Amino acid sequence: MALYNIESKKQNPTGTKECWKNFDLFVRSEDHKELYNTLIIEISNYIDKYIETKEVVDSNKLGSFIINKIKQTDFEKYKFLSGTLHGGMFGMTLYNFLANDHRDWYFLSRAIDRFDEKNGSQYFMKTE
Repeated sequence: MALYNIESKKQNPTGTKECWKNFDLFVRSEDHKELYNTLIIEISNYIDKYIETKEVVDSNKLGSFIINKIKQTDFEKYKFLSGTLHGGMFGMTLYNFLANDHRDWYFLSRAIDRFDEKNGSQYFMKTE
């Protein structure tokens, strides 16, 4: 289906800001293929498990949860991961996943600190 902003405008699966070029490199890189695939599996598992609750999916909280889970799974391999350094890449992976999901999703972006330096998104399915 698709991903829509709060005004119901359909979004592309990738954004237009400069950072999306890094996402494209991340997705296509052989060095990051295993990490990207692991992120997709974890996101898919979370979405499928919690979709019935109709809870809001907070990209910052979910990113922290999944990054920590991956680190615990294989600390030696993934000890370099951190929410601070890799949270943005997780956020773009989640955005892209939901934009390509078979359900319709909506999102609301928000600043999470008073200096408006860090952003997160809340994703939800429209209730009838």
